[in-house]
Amino acid sequence: EVLTVSKGSPVSGRSIATLMFRKKTGATIIAIERGKETFTSPDPDFTLKASDIVFITGKKENINKAIVYLTEGDV
Repeated sequence: EVLTVSKGSPVSGRSIATLMFRKKTGATIIAIERGKETFTSPDPDFTLKASDIVFITGKKENINKAIVYLTEGDV
């Protein structure tokens, strides 16, 4: 699944670690595209920013949780 962090998203400006992304959603961020750069297997201290394109993988139910988390900031 591929999602874009929207401007004003509650996850923008937060690191993957502080979001506890995998623990809360069960999904895994496998890459992040920012402008012309692609970060594969981003470190937990990687900070998400508006317009980042986030590539996630996992079970369908976990991906659905991740979509909600990335757009609403809570699951």
